[in-house]
Amino acid sequence: MYRLDPAEEARRLEILRTYEILDTPPEPEFDDLVRLAAYLFKVPTALITLVDERREWFKARVGYESTEASREGLCGYTILGRDPVIATDAAADPRFSENPYVKGPPNIRFYAGTPLLAPEGAAIGTLSVLDLVPREFPQADIDALVQLARQVQTQLELRRALTHARRAEAAVREAADRSMRHEAALVSLSRSLFEAPSLEEALRRIVKQTAETLGIARVNAWTYVGDHGAIRCMAHYQSASRTFSSGMELKADDFPGYFEALRKNDLIAADDAIHDPRTREFGESYLRPLGISSMLDAPIFVGDTPEGVLCHEHVGPPRTWTEDEKVFAVGAANLVSLAIEQWERRRAEEELSRSEEKRFLAEESAKNRMSFERLVGRSAPMQEVYRKLRLAAQSDVTVLITGESGTGKELAAAAIHSLSDRKARPFIAVNCAAIPEALLESELFGHVKGAFTGAVRDKTGLFQAADGGTLFLDEIAEMAPPLQVKVLRALQEREIRRVGDEKVSKVNVRIIAATNRDLARLVEEEKLREDFYYRIHVFEVPMPPLRERRDDIPILVEHFIAGKIASVAPAAMRALMSYEWPGNVRELQNAVEHALVTRTGAVLTLAHLPSHVRQGVKAVTPTEHLRQRVQDALAQCGGSREKAAKVLGVSRVTLWKWMTKLGIVNGNKR
Repeated sequence: MYRLDPAEEARRLEILRTYEILDTPPEPEFDDLVRLAAYLFKVPTALITLVDERREWFKARVGYESTEASREGLCGYTILGRDPVIATDAAADPRFSENPYVKGPPNIRFYAGTPLLAPEGAAIGTLSVLDLVPREFPQADIDALVQLARQVQTQLELRRALTHARRAEAAVREAADRSMRHEAALVSLSRSLFEAPSLEEALRRIVKQTAETLGIARVNAWTYVGDHGAIRCMAHYQSASRTFSSGMELKADDFPGYFEALRKNDLIAADDAIHDPRTREFGESYLRPLGISSMLDAPIFVGDTPEGVLCHEHVGPPRTWTEDEKVFAVGAANLVSLAIEQWERRRAEEELSRSEEKRFLAEESAKNRMSFERLVGRSAPMQEVYRKLRLAAQSDVTVLITGESGTGKELAAAAIHSLSDRKARPFIAVNCAAIPEALLESELFGHVKGAFTGAVRDKTGLFQAADGGTLFLDEIAEMAPPLQVKVLRALQEREIRRVGDEKVSKVNVRIIAATNRDLARLVEEEKLREDFYYRIHVFEVPMPPLRERRDDIPILVEHFIAGKIASVAPAAMRALMSYEWPGNVRELQNAVEHALVTRTGAVLTLAHLPSHVRQGVKAVTPTEHLRQRVQDALAQCGGSREKAAKVLGVSRVTLWKWMTKLGIVNGNKR
């Protein structure tokens, strides 16, 4: 058997295996090439040989029955060099005279072979022609054999490229399928979290679903204890026994390297956890006894505060974590943070109902408190709004403000910001419906010069402008799904990438979103991503329409006219109270401002209101109409009967008779 240097042989075999061609069925392209060789050189036998560590394997053959020969064959000698090997009479050739295939069957006498050279430089096989009688093989034939060998190698390269392409395509399909399964699992889990009866149950659902989706033996959700000096297990799941546990605690002093890695708040993907510097401290006491070879640990944040870590532990041979598995792990950790946020909010609400805060709110309501920051109203629906705004301001959770147009959603968002710890930082509002879809991404994330036509300079996006503060996304339902994905990533990863930029930037932004549409229906219609919906729908503040808090209309009108006129006539107020206000507070403000422009005196009367508001007044009897006219005139004239009579175009006596008949007792004699 002819042997190469061991290192050279190992490299050659490694290259040969990349073709994935050994022990494969016949392929017409190669059969055609050996038939062509036999025809060109007028020989009975032609072979395309691939030489592995123990044999010569014939990928294509003509005139030869066996599918392989030992490495003692003549082709095994040919791969030692880069040049053709010619034996015009092998029996008389000292290189081959003792060769078993020359001395014995098939008793080869003539051999001409040239190595098949891979682009990497190694010989992986040969193209050879054989005969059982000696014969000459001139230089022209040698050149032709080399040229034909190049064609064989070209066919081999095409096959290798096609094989790799098919494998890559299959890998892409598999990764896509895996990603879709991961996304479906996260969405399904997002739904079930809001139905969990307790935080403990919510965390159990997460670790169990995560273990089943990734095929992981053990998954743990840990939370920091004290000043990050230890972590305690909130939920642990073992797939083999399908059991849960909790309570185990790890101290930073015992595992300083691991805790140092946790402090960086980055994903820890330890394919070889036994030797990885971040996890090897667990080797003897934890990993080896349990058979754990690989770990995938994703940080858990609540708001911008590190809360703990979601740890995935693989039992068996070391596992190389794929990118989509890493993304899934981060997504599962975000679900843990959502669960913690949700249950912290619930606890805060329960505590608030028993705390001095409730008493304080009740006292303020009793004192006819009418405003909350720039919001105005003291009705029961608005008191509930104030309560929810205070709760939202106490934490950093994502808030969704819902309600019809004109109900004050932006004012509510500004109130949350001004009552929160972020009040000293920027509050930036953007209407997603007011900016063209093509420009909204640049507006939110910024862009670099030359990123697109018209990008003549670098631009800072609103996420960066609001860093440390609050970004209010109004009309969130109008955001296109592709942009929803990028905003969702910004929320989850707390980092953004400007359009056209290769770098990412960390941002610390609290998101408040608002909409006047039914987001759950948009999810059903696939106009809003379900994962995006659950991410922004952590804490909802519904803003009541004005028709559901009519008691606040006089207060709002007084707020709008403050310092501009003396009063509002009763008939005008009745019209304002009876109108439906489809445009809510914004429409009411516009109506009052219209009346202020058209008024002629110190009193705002029915005549000053917009016609559509006046037309909404219910029909009244002649007597009631007269009462309204008299009361309006008296109000307009500050109670002076003399002036009111002039306004009405009657004598003072007639006015007095009307007032007596109608039971109107207010008004001065003069």
